[in-house]
Amino acid sequence: RWVDNFVQARNTRRLQKNNTSGYRGVSLHKITNKWSAIIRVDKKKINIGYFKTAEEGARAYDKYVIDNNLEHPTNFKREDK
Repeated sequence: RWVDNFVQARNTRRLQKNNTSGYRGVSLHKITNKWSAIIRVDKKKINIGYFKTAEEGARAYDKYVIDNNLEHPTNFKREDK
């Protein structure tokens, strides 16, 4: 199907080489020393929350994507939920 540039930019499989968490949308917040889950929707940055582990942040990211019916790729398969 044909999509606009914003949807196409989200259509990725690999994570960047500098990704320290191993999960999409999750990074270590240096001040709080907790994992932060962040997503960009319609050019706006949305902070999903702070978590003790990177996996918790990744699951929260996936839940946000599914609950809001977004076209973003998820970290886990849907049957893993």
